[in-house]
Amino acid sequence: MWPFRRSQPKFPSRVTFLRQFQENRWPAIAEIASWFENYRHEDWSGAGTGFLRLYGAEGTEGREFYKERIDVGLDIFHDAVLGFAIRWTKTGGGHSEAWVSKGNDELLGQWVEYGCDCTMSKALYVEPSRAWLALREFLETNGGRPSAILGYDQDHLPRELLSDDDPHET
Repeated sequence: MWPFRRSQPKFPSRVTFLRQFQENRWPAIAEIASWFENYRHEDWSGAGTGFLRLYGAEGTEGREFYKERIDVGLDIFHDAVLGFAIRWTKTGGGHSEAWVSKGNDELLGQWVEYGCDCTMSKALYVEPSRAWLALREFLETNGGRPSAILGYDQDHLPRELLSDDDPHET
């Protein structure tokens, strides 16, 4: 028998990493509204991605990770030309959901780099005002799936959003 008991990692229930806001809480809407309402891509340089997390949604805080505890998250990807791509996730407690933003279908099959040699479809990006609607709805509904822009269930993406090949070879 193993002489140690596995303990659950201690996470704050809410975490935000978005631009200069990096705290163990979610921001008040007034704290970040101007980032989107008065959007300037220069203000986001060096802040290409961000996220908000809620560990223990729906009253499951303190329960066993992934089995009983429900976690929700909102990932935000910024591009100076295209705007924002958004991904919402809900995992644990029998949930395994992921939804992504639906932008311009005319951009299906076109790719943009973000992060470390990663690519994402340009069709997932929306303008800042629409990204703000999703972020605001996420905050106002305590982590609920924003209906404002999330149009693709990640398990049922159009073929043009997926690539078996290096998208840079086209």
